[in-house]
Amino acid sequence: MLSKKQKETFGEFWKSTHLNDLLDTKTTVIVQLATAMALGCYPGMRDLSDAAKKEGVTQEEIGAVRGIVMAVSAAKVN
Repeated sequence: MLSKKQKETFGEFWKSTHLNDLLDTKTTVIVQLATAMALGCYPGMRDLSDAAKKEGVTQEEIGAVRGIVMAVSAAKVN
């Protein structure tokens, strides 16, 4: 369990990566979703799929992300 200070510090770090000045919100959500897929984080995939839809990411784009993650993940075994 994280201490209050650790939670606050992590919370600020999390916000800085999600609300950044370099990537637009849609791109950020796509990167987050791809990362959750690659890590096998099912709660993250569920929540980020919802967030992606709210940002206008289409089912086709989510499918493209899934394909890229599958290809990159398969390459690590090759």
